[in-house]
Parts: sequence; structure tokens; C-alpha cells
Amino acid sequence: MPSPATQFATRTAYGATQLPRIAWYVGQGAIMNRLAQAAREQEGESRRPRARTNAPIPDRARLVEDMAALFRRDLANVEACIYPLPADHDGPLPTLPCLVDASGQVVREAKVESKPDALIHFLRSQDVPIVRVALEAGPLSQWLHAGLRAAGFEAVLLETRHVKAALSAMTVKTDRRDARGIAQLLRLGWFRPVHAKSTGAQEVRALLTARKLIQGKCLDIESGIRGVLRGFGLKVGPVSKGRFEARVVELIGVTPCSRR
Repeated sequence: MPSPATQFATRTAYGATQLPRIAWYVGQGAIMNRLAQAAREQEGESRRPRARTNAPIPDRARLVEDMAALFRRDLANVEACIYPLPADHDGPLPTLPCLVDASGQVVREAKVESKPDALIHFLRSQDVPIVRVALEAGPLSQWLHAGLRAAGFEAVLLETRHVKAALSAMTVKTDRRDARGIAQLLRLGWFRPVHAKSTGAQEVRALLTARKLIQGKCLDIESGIRGVLRGFGLKVGPVSKGRFEARVVELIGVTPCSRR
């Protein structure tokens, strides 16, 4: 059972997060009602037409009561630690490092930015030696791994599927609990390290991925142009890349719409 101070802080944070959302939606609804009323006045209608449906239409009081019950149930789930407080994120999600000692006791937990400099500053500010750092493989893991390695830390990447299988027994899934579980996996050695590509290999992979993306988009545009012209009975036919533009201009020049 949380203390009254913790409960008050949780409910205050929940209200501060949800009230702006409620105000935004209420404001949008008021604006739409005002615009709809102006449109009805221009068309000579005095009031909003009734909805044509056989289903029962709840009144406004019933809707407000149901919304209040939904928020109460959501707050109860937050207080029960089923999921964390709702939050608006501008940019990447934060990293929740967890330090454990040789016996498995949690030494320190924190929340830092998902940047190598922030993680390095956090690790170097600790008064205990850092033996090894574990990162779950993900979109930012190679970037963070390279930064930690360059700073002199022994960092390893953990296979995502193995981490998920090892932590699947937890009844309550939160980022902080996942960080504790990853720390315990690293301490016990119950993981399979993932090979981290070098910076040069990542650059080559990025160039190839970008080239494939651009090539695919070009082929999509070419196919779209062929489809549009085919609707007017114009067939581009087999043509080389260098002759495609000239062939399209040649076909467009004989259509009536192109001479308007």
C-alpha cells in the first residue's frame, strides 16, 4: 500500500498529465460545434438534425459519467503499477540504468537521456567500480554501445528475444523492472551477446539501405506513371531508363488534355 504522500504525488502527476488532454479535446469539440452551427445558419437551418439510428443515444451526463469511470480505472491501474504514468515524449525515450552488485542487490537506479554522453556521465559519477554494461539490442543500442566502448567501458549487447523470454515471467512489465531484470541477466551470465557492427560497416549499410529506398521509390513512380497513361490508352512499352522521360513526353503530347 503506497504512503499518502506517494499517492498524492501520483494523483497530482496523473491530473497534470491528463487535464491538458481533456482541455484540448473539449476545445476541439467546441470549435467543431461552432463551425457546424455557422454552416447550418448559412443553409437556413435553425438547429442540428437528429441522428438517424435505431440504437439508443446516451445523453451528455451519461457520457461524462462513463469517461470519469474510465479515468478512475486508469488511475487505479497506475497506482497498482500495472503500467507507468502517461507521458508525452519529444524525441527518444529515456534510458533507465540499474546498477547491481555481485550479490544482486540494487545499488542505484536513475533516469537519463538516451545519449552516450549522458550514460557515460552517469556511470563515471558513481562511487562503485563499473565492471560491465549491458544494453538490449535496439535502434539506438549500437550508437550507445560504440560511445560506451570509446569511453573505456566493457559494454555488451543482449539478444532481444532471449531477454524477452527471460523476463516473460514478470507479472508487471515496466521499464524499471526490465532494467532490473537485464542487470540480473548480466550478473548471472544468462545472455547471448550480439555482434556489434563497426562504424564503417554501419555507414556502408546505411548507404545501401538509402540506395534501395530511393530505387524502390523511383520504380513506384515509374509504375504509377505507366498506370495513369494506360487509363488513356497510352502504353509506354519496354523502354530504357534514359528514354523513359522522352517516351512519356511523346505520349502526353498527343492527348487532348495536354493541349488545354
